[in-house]
Amino acid sequence: MPATAGFDPGMEMNAHQLVKFPSCIKPQQKGYIYVWVSNESENTKVWFDDLKVTHTKNRVVQATDYYAWGSTMREQRTPENETYRYAYQGQFAEKDEETGWNHFELREYDTEVGRWTSTDPYQQFWSPFLGLGNNPINKIDKDGGYSEAGALWRWSVAKLFGYRPGDVYESGGEYGFNITTKEGFAFMYGKYEKELTGWNSPFVRAKTGDYLYASFDLTVITGGGVKETPIGLVVPLRGEDAFKFYRMHDFGVGAGLEVSGSFNAGKAWLLGPASQVTIENYEGNRHQLDIGYGVIGGDLTYSPPPEGAKHYGVIAVNGAIGAGAGYYLLTGNYNFGKTWIPNRHK
Repeated sequence: MPATAGFDPGMEMNAHQLVKFPSCIKPQQKGYIYVWVSNESENTKVWFDDLKVTHTKNRVVQATDYYAWGSTMREQRTPENETYRYAYQGQFAEKDEETGWNHFELREYDTEVGRWTSTDPYQQFWSPFLGLGNNPINKIDKDGGYSEAGALWRWSVAKLFGYRPGDVYESGGEYGFNITTKEGFAFMYGKYEKELTGWNSPFVRAKTGDYLYASFDLTVITGGGVKETPIGLVVPLRGEDAFKFYRMHDFGVGAGLEVSGSFNAGKAWLLGPASQVTIENYEGNRHQLDIGYGVIGGDLTYSPPPEGAKHYGVIAVNGAIGAGAGYYLLTGNYNFGKTWIPNRHK
């Protein structure tokens, strides 16, 4: 405070003097501002009045609220703000006013369905169109390729199947991690993506199965008896026979208590590499355990590999619905038989 702004006792008062900061103060972060006045002039009394603090807010040029997947809930913006580029996902996407899609570096994102309009170039998830790891509240995707959610997904798969993944980190604007194989060699995350999360990876095979099948079964076993599948259909999901439909027939003999007719549907897994998933390896001898209660039931089947096979057999699990003499009873049986594919031999 300059001395000229006050006066000594017994002397006339000098004119009022306006004291202010030469320019506005712009806070650099959130917090509080403390404002006070004090007289540090020696032998001079100073009176302060009309202390004012003026808070000037930045002008809001656009305000937009979004639904979770990015479609606009409501929006307000000033007329001169027609060139505003960044919206949902912040600086990483630009909205196309004509299509309503969001432009990312590698592909387009449709906020109406929460999916990409083209396939994932890095095959991070089961669906190549999956948007933001199915977690748009907490995750972002910077370029339409690698995302943090995708890195966490691949990390979980690597951990589950015996790899030793390091922490997920960001490098060059992308998320990834290092993995170390059981042999001790370290690789960047990109090299093993398809091995870990591709269609033939162990994790995806565990979820989808290697074969899908459906059948109608007739069972007459009272102490001893037979089980037959007169009508059945099986579809391999991998290998040279993938997504082809094959008729299936099955016949077995066993012991237990069950008299029923049922519709069955389930999955089967080949215990070996995905390259061995063929319709030929589905065919052959099998052991089966059936359990039912009322109109519902299920089967667990194991087909041992033939001599010289490069796999360890096929395991199948299915659910069943039907009716029979054991409608109110807990029924079950063990049967041994054979499955064959008539149209494979044509």
